[in-house]
Amino acid sequence: AQSASTGTEVLPIANLHTVSAGTLASLHRRGDLYPGLDGRTTAEEGINTQRALQRQRQADAVDSTPYQTEVSVNAQLSYAGQWFQIQGRIDGLTLSNANGQPQFVVEEYKTTRADPAAAHGALHSEHWAQLKVYAAVLAITHPQVQQWQLRLLYCHPDSLATWSVEQLPNRGELLGWLADTIQTYAERVQAQ
Repeated sequence: AQSASTGTEVLPIANLHTVSAGTLASLHRRGDLYPGLDGRTTAEEGINTQRALQRQRQADAVDSTPYQTEVSVNAQLSYAGQWFQIQGRIDGLTLSNANGQPQFVVEEYKTTRADPAAAHGALHSEHWAQLKVYAAVLAITHPQVQQWQLRLLYCHPDSLATWSVEQLPNRGELLGWLADTIQTYAERVQAQ
């Protein structure tokens, strides 16, 4: 990506491509399209599970580190003369301090009745990519934050049990990864 904007510029509409975090994440899908996991859930179950867990997290949050839900993010990037407006909504977000430095904790919820380790094994590449898009967009708009904690939570809709995995990328890693992802997406747009 050649440059970044926080959305304050007026761009020619012909050169602006709006793309969701989910669309960019799908570029990183690996493995079977239908991994054959038992325990699928409906979209409604996913929404209800996520809301219940978000309410729990908000109730448990310490005043000094408030927990935010459904945080909208967006940023504009350019590549090869084309502008890309990236949009998404983060399931859970906390700003904390790690060793005296600001650190975001970015969470993504995935609801499943399948064994969470199996779900992660089959679908982790796209799930991590979605989280990385969110964090990278935040890294563009919050350059003072250098350290990031990404948390992927697999949630059971009946018991609300969670199983989580984490990554700890830095700002440079996130921005480099997003630049590569935008390049791949831009090349596909140009080919079409």
